[in-house]
Amino acid sequence: MSLLFFLLYTLVLACVGLMLSPIAAKRVPGFKVGSRLRDLPFVGSLLYVARHFHRYHDMVLDVSKEFGEEVPCWSSGMMANPPYIYINSDPAILEHVLRTQFWKYEKGDFFKQKMQVFLGNGIFNSDGSQWQKQRKVASHMFTARSLRDDMSAIFHKNGCTVLDRLAHHASNGSVFDIQDLYFRFTLDSFVEIAFGESSGCLSDGAPMPFADAFDTVQRLVAERFFFGPVWLIKHALQIGSEREISRGVKVMKDYGHQVIQRIRRERREDPEGHRDKPDLLSRFISYAEEHGEEEVTENELMDVVLNFIIAGRDTTACLLSWATYELAQHPDLQERLYEEVKGFSTERESSQLVRQLPLLHAFLMETLRLHPSVPQDTKMCVEDDVWPTGHVVPKGTMVIYSPYLFGRSERLWGPNAGKFDISRWFNPDGTPIKEPSQYVFPAFNAGFRLCLGKAVAIMESTMMLAMAIQKYKFTCLDRDVTYVMTVTMPIKNGLRVRVEHRQTSPSPSPSPSPSPSPAHVQQSQSAIPINAM
Repeated sequence: MSLLFFLLYTLVLACVGLMLSPIAAKRVPGFKVGSRLRDLPFVGSLLYVARHFHRYHDMVLDVSKEFGEEVPCWSSGMMANPPYIYINSDPAILEHVLRTQFWKYEKGDFFKQKMQVFLGNGIFNSDGSQWQKQRKVASHMFTARSLRDDMSAIFHKNGCTVLDRLAHHASNGSVFDIQDLYFRFTLDSFVEIAFGESSGCLSDGAPMPFADAFDTVQRLVAERFFFGPVWLIKHALQIGSEREISRGVKVMKDYGHQVIQRIRRERREDPEGHRDKPDLLSRFISYAEEHGEEEVTENELMDVVLNFIIAGRDTTACLLSWATYELAQHPDLQERLYEEVKGFSTERESSQLVRQLPLLHAFLMETLRLHPSVPQDTKMCVEDDVWPTGHVVPKGTMVIYSPYLFGRSERLWGPNAGKFDISRWFNPDGTPIKEPSQYVFPAFNAGFRLCLGKAVAIMESTMMLAMAIQKYKFTCLDRDVTYVMTVTMPIKNGLRVRVEHRQTSPSPSPSPSPSPSPAHVQQSQSAIPINAM
């Protein structure tokens, strides 16, 4: 009897093992695994990641520090996820993945399945010809002429509205969430640029159902990547976070439907007048007409709306929020920036705005180095590959790279990499350094997916901060400031500040003697121009 029981027990265990093996944690052979991750049988690092999810990017940084700078990459696995490899701040590997062997690394089904409800088949959730088409059409939005003729005027107009709101708070001495104000500024600006109308959320300060739904969906969708197939069950039953996602998506689609229907109606009423309109949706509709393609469906246009809102609203608003936080942490730097911008007209040509404010530009780049708006990205290896380090990467491996990790690497940025120090952006003689290689400083992504709106984000942020610093001083009331774990990196619970009018002009402060930059940052030969598209 005991032998029979033993045989049956063994058979049951074997069957259970076979059924569960497809979702068991897998690791990539030949790569180191961090002891800090507590990799356990079957579940892998899932429990450790779940415990540290609220500080995920710092958790990754801790694991990388455990290995040290000499280890270029490391691996781990989580239940119900593909095996994954982290690039440990190695620019050569990043260039290999994002440029040299670009076609071997895609978004992949693992990423696209989870993001489908949010991003559909938009530019951030597509590969191949579909991605190429969307990038080609969108690239016409971000020419130097568009920056000069269309966008800068909108940024300046909405920036003046922000100043009006700041004036109100300064007069009352009130404490307010400036991150909310920045998100309204970037949403209103981008909606007008991309869809030809203002959302009105900046001027009236009213609740924004679309934006609230967008933020909720973005946050909850990000959780799908870390907690296994449970989300599929919740989605099928429409319970918990998946029910919230569905509700949020409906709000977003209702808003997008109104925008799309308005543009289609206006094109029917005045076909010639709308043929060359600069807004993004009109460009996609015109592209299909000019190339003899089928009419762009509402779902396709909806994907365009949501993908470019996350590009035009969230990333720049995050940059402005973290920049304001750093301003408040460095009052002396506030005054130095004021000396640079106080006599500068923000209405002048956008290229001059960036070029003639080197201190402010360095300040923004240093903010992005420590607080990248998109702190992590993933690619799926779709064909066996060998990296420059000799590591073999099998098909089906998820490759993760982190601008947050790259920006805090001592090998790339020197022993004070964790310190906010704008002097690293200047040569010893005080002239600005060449912009680092995009594979050293991937805050705007890199390679063939380098951010199309890079110049727009820099110009918009420069203009808004210059306008604000000219008139106001900022004091932050929050002490324990951290990020929310979403696709982008907003400040958790917003940023409470107090602003005060500038009464008198402080005497100029002497420029500091910049500390030498790390050699390969200072001497980078693959610098990317500020106005790169």
